[in-house]
Amino acid sequence: MGWRLPLKRTAIGRARPNGRMDAGWWRIEAGGTFCKMTRRQRLRYVFFCTVWMAICCTSFAAPHVVNAGVPGESSGEMATRMGAALERYRPSLVVIFAGMNDAVNNLKFQSPRQTMESVTAMVKRAQLAHAKVVLVNLHEPDERRLLARHKIENYGSIAPAERIRAVNRELLEVSRQSKVPLADFHEALKQAGGANEAMSTDGVHLTARGYHLLAVTVLKALPERLDEDATVLCMGDSLTYGIGVRKPGRDEGNETYPAQLQSLLR
Repeated sequence: MGWRLPLKRTAIGRARPNGRMDAGWWRIEAGGTFCKMTRRQRLRYVFFCTVWMAICCTSFAAPHVVNAGVPGESSGEMATRMGAALERYRPSLVVIFAGMNDAVNNLKFQSPRQTMESVTAMVKRAQLAHAKVVLVNLHEPDERRLLARHKIENYGSIAPAERIRAVNRELLEVSRQSKVPLADFHEALKQAGGANEAMSTDGVHLTARGYHLLAVTVLKALPERLDEDATVLCMGDSLTYGIGVRKPGRDEGNETYPAQLQSLLR
């Protein structure tokens, strides 16, 4: 059996230079002989081309992941811009990774209760927009490197790690009350050795390897099936934006957690 191709030729069998034949579907046989295809052969050709195109389209189609991280934001600031983000991107699913600045950035401190209220407001707003929601809890920082950038007296009698644990308890409660999944990045990073130099650039923000672990952890919490045309909106602060592998104002690249999540979804 030779290749089947829709060709316009001037001969049946071996080509005759001065012959005139009708245009049609032809197949090329070994040795350069052209034979006109039968109706059955044409149908087989069309069928296999259609199947091949379907396979190719399925292989490359994937949900679209949006990085909506803003460095330095508290959960309250994030909640304020949630409505605009939902209106702009109209996501099928929203991943909310909030609270790190609330807990360890003394310029943006919020109480665990305030974090809970802000995250609850974001969850409700996303659900009203008919989007599914996944929450992400917080990893514990490397306090030695964190305190090289922040004064220890800023934290009073509550150490950064305890502040993180208090926020995580509230995030777990939001997850339970709102009936949304919680991606346990706190445990995932702990099992990987914590916010060490391999996983974190400064004790809080992550390396490409750390962001990969975050993307994998989020992926495990996503619904088993997402439509190919779905939009996944990643709301967050500098840990979503990608500080550590991405400088402010720069293009995203492929090392942030939303970018790596996009690759994992392909």
